[in-house]
Amino acid sequence: MGSNLTGIVGLVKGGNFTFYPGGNMAEKKQKMGINEKREKTEEVRFGKINYLLLSLGVLFIAFGYLSLSRGSLTLAPIMLVVGYCVLIPFGIVMRGKKRDTV
Repeated sequence: MGSNLTGIVGLVKGGNFTFYPGGNMAEKKQKMGINEKREKTEEVRFGKINYLLLSLGVLFIAFGYLSLSRGSLTLAPIMLVVGYCVLIPFGIVMRGKKRDTV
């Protein structure tokens, strides 16, 4: 009776008991396909527009902090918000055209 306990595998860690019915967790992961490589991978396409928007964002942020150090309380926050909240996110999120590979 003691040798037929393959369906009851537990892990005691920190006083908690986790119950994994039907074998060990590595076998379950392999059955579920977690360890398999994904066939379709998403590649990051950074084009000229991405680098342009990121560069503009960095310039807006730099000039925003420069104008803030000189005492501007209207221009500086506008430039910082545009740099951080508009240009940098759009530079990261925008995708270029999909290139056809032959």
